[in-house]
Amino acid sequence: MRSDKMAALRIACGLVLILALVVGVARYLQEYLAGSVGANIIATLECEMYDNVIRQSVGFFEERGTGDILARFTNDIFMINRGLAEIFAKLFREPFKAVAFFLVALHVDPVLAITGTCVLPPILFVLIRIGKKMRKTTRRSLQKIASLVSAVGESVNGIVIVKGYGMESYAVGRVHEEVGRLRRYLLRTVKLHAITGPVTDFLLLLGIVFFVLLSGHYVVEGRLELVDLAQLYFALAMMLD
Repeated sequence: MRSDKMAALRIACGLVLILALVVGVARYLQEYLAGSVGANIIATLECEMYDNVIRQSVGFFEERGTGDILARFTNDIFMINRGLAEIFAKLFREPFKAVAFFLVALHVDPVLAITGTCVLPPILFVLIRIGKKMRKTTRRSLQKIASLVSAVGESVNGIVIVKGYGMESYAVGRVHEEVGRLRRYLLRTVKLHAITGPVTDFLLLLGIVFFVLLSGHYVVEGRLELVDLAQLYFALAMMLD
C-alpha cells in the first residue's frame, strides 16, 4: 500500500515537471512568434514610411521640419513596436483562456455564468470612452515631441549662429516652452492611465458583490453545492482576467 502511494507521488511529480516543460515551451513560442510578427511589421512600416517621405515635395519638408519627420522614425515607431509586442502576446493567449473558462462556468451553471459576465459591458464602455481620450492625448503628445525635437535640432545644427548672435536665451526659452507644452499632455495621459484602474475595479467589485449575493442565494436554497460554487468562482475569475 505504501509503495503504491509513493509510485502515485512519483507519477504526480513527473506529470508536474512535464506540464511545466510544456508550459515553458508554449510560452517561449508565444513570445517569440509575437515578437517576430511585431518586428516584421515595424521593419516593413519603416521602409514604407521612408519610401513615402522621400517622394514628397520640398514644400512637405519645409512645412513639417526635420524634427517632426525624424520623430516619426524614432519615437512613433518605438511606441508602435511596444504596443504590438503587448497586443500580439495577449492575442495568442487571452481569447483561448476566456472561452475555455467560460465553457467551464457554463457547465457548472449557465444562468450564473451569464450573470457573472454582465459586468463586462459597462467596463468595456468605460474603457472605450477613456481610450478615445487617451488616443487624442497621445496624438497631441507625439506632436509636441516632434516640435521639441525640431527645436533642439535647429538650435544644435545652427549653434554657430546661436552663439554668434547671442541667441542662447531665445533658444533656451523656445525649448523650455516646448517642454512645458509636452508636460501638459503627458500629465493628461498620466491622469487617464491613473483613473482607468480605479473605475474598472469599482465596476468589477459591484458585479462581484451582486454575483456573490445571487450565488449565495442559490447555495442557501440548495440549488448549488459549495464545491460547484468554488469551481464557478474560479472559472469566472480566470475568464474576467
